[in-house]
Amino acid sequence: MKVLIVDSVQENRNTLRTLLQSQRYEAIESSNGSEALDIAQVSPPDLVVCALHMPEMDGFALCRAWRDDDDLNSIPFVFCTSTYTQESHREFGMALGADRFLCMPMDDSAFLLEIRQLIDRGEVSRLSLESQPLEERRDCRRPETSPAEGHDSSGRLNVEQEIERRTIRLQKVSELSMTLAGDPLDVFEKIAQIIGELLEIPVVCLSQIDGDTLSFLSVYVNGEVTSNAGSCSLEITPCATVQQDKEMKIYEDVAKMFPKASFLKTHNACGYCGFPSLDNNGNVIAVTCLLSDAPQVFSEEDKGLLTIFGQRIGMELERQKELNKRKAAEVALQKAHDELEDRVERRTAELQESNEELEAFAYSVSHDLRAPLRAIEGFAEALKEDYESTLDDVAQGYLKHITGGAVRMGQLINDLLEHAKLGRNMLAFGPVSMPGVVDHVQSLLAHQIQYSKATIHVDENLPTVEGHRGTLELLMQNLLQNAMKFVEYGRQPKIAVSAVSDDKTWQICVRDNGIGIAERFQNSIFDIFQRLHTDDAYPGTGIGLAIVKKAALLHGGEVWVESKEGEGSAFWVKLPKKVTKRVSMP
Repeated sequence: MKVLIVDSVQENRNTLRTLLQSQRYEAIESSNGSEALDIAQVSPPDLVVCALHMPEMDGFALCRAWRDDDDLNSIPFVFCTSTYTQESHREFGMALGADRFLCMPMDDSAFLLEIRQLIDRGEVSRLSLESQPLEERRDCRRPETSPAEGHDSSGRLNVEQEIERRTIRLQKVSELSMTLAGDPLDVFEKIAQIIGELLEIPVVCLSQIDGDTLSFLSVYVNGEVTSNAGSCSLEITPCATVQQDKEMKIYEDVAKMFPKASFLKTHNACGYCGFPSLDNNGNVIAVTCLLSDAPQVFSEEDKGLLTIFGQRIGMELERQKELNKRKAAEVALQKAHDELEDRVERRTAELQESNEELEAFAYSVSHDLRAPLRAIEGFAEALKEDYESTLDDVAQGYLKHITGGAVRMGQLINDLLEHAKLGRNMLAFGPVSMPGVVDHVQSLLAHQIQYSKATIHVDENLPTVEGHRGTLELLMQNLLQNAMKFVEYGRQPKIAVSAVSDDKTWQICVRDNGIGIAERFQNSIFDIFQRLHTDDAYPGTGIGLAIVKKAALLHGGEVWVESKEGEGSAFWVKLPKKVTKRVSMP
């Protein structure tokens, strides 16, 4: 036997599914009435267990559509709810054609007994209906009549009129369900109109309570609906008593009872019926009042229907409140996002300008330092040639320090100029053979390679990349120099150059057998002037790896190192396979 569970709450569906499957029922699920109807029309179940409050099509609307469907109307329909548990809810659900209205929580065995009985009854009912004409099947769902009513034409007419009246009511309720699932802008207009037409009331005022103010969201007057129809003080109206007692109020001669309420006089009100709408905390947030020029009489069915309308209005107000909160939060979030983007853009532009100024300054200073440095080197050399024989050991030591410092300063200036020049000009990109780059760099470093007795293994799979050849040569030169320099004293440098790739990038690796780098320094070593050792241990300027990083960035790439102290290092350069033909420093 197959049971269709219809509930927008996944947890509720899980609970019912587990319970039904424990009794070997096949359980299928849907999260709203519209979807459930589609499922049932394709593969009819043996019974439906349905919640009330759902998006798109709620339980009441589904029950109405279910009973109007010739193929489904004989299948038992069960409402199952823990929220709508008042007697008026049950009466309305049963009037729609439900077979049971079960209030949860409920004992599992009692619930399963109800299901078993309904499925058994449904089987018998379907067997009986199969032999009946279609019109007779429809009659099975109509209200029963007494024998006296069925024996004369007047009785039949009364029954037909009652059926017509109930049909119209159900259609209006279905309209309301569809309205609540649609555009919220005209929801309250539609509710006021449906109430007025359904109960034949000339004036319906749907009003929201905001502190001490009663604001009319929509007013229905003899077929015409007006939105945002003004406001008045709550305390001078009968709606205040509805709010205070949280229950429906019915008055006669209401205009005399509340003479300060001008809207009662405007509509010549005598009869008044007001019913509340509550929020999730049980507070009255709206009152809908029905006005007429004569005292009003409402049946229990009418009162139950109005109670349901009041709940629907409360639910819709809460829904719109949440929507407004969400929209406000989205607007605030978007505003914060836009402001942050503006700040980031401004900060990026400021940093770009600062970097450009700094690079220009470094270039200018480095260039301007060459002249005085050459003068120092020249005078030191002249002093050595002309007066070396007359200088004592201390003076010669001073002279040696001067010339050594000048040499290191010259190297620093040259490296700084190389670093600064990388950011000053646009680069024209094209195909660059990395094997060709490595070969050229090895020829430039031939003396250093021979002196250090380094071995360099180059994989055959080095690619041709998209880039600027001169910049990539400078990058590779600094990586190879770095690999030959930072080895233990007396150890032969062993270097391997290789490459791997993925769909979008090449990763070039220069691996060595050097002294390695502690993990805490592996990010900072690419910063300019960052040095981990003294000049006596490993001479240098602290600019080489900064040049490597800048060269990689100019290609839209990145650089990192994998290393352990005493176990060598692997420097990785990631280059995109597709890059802009001309780029500048980011």
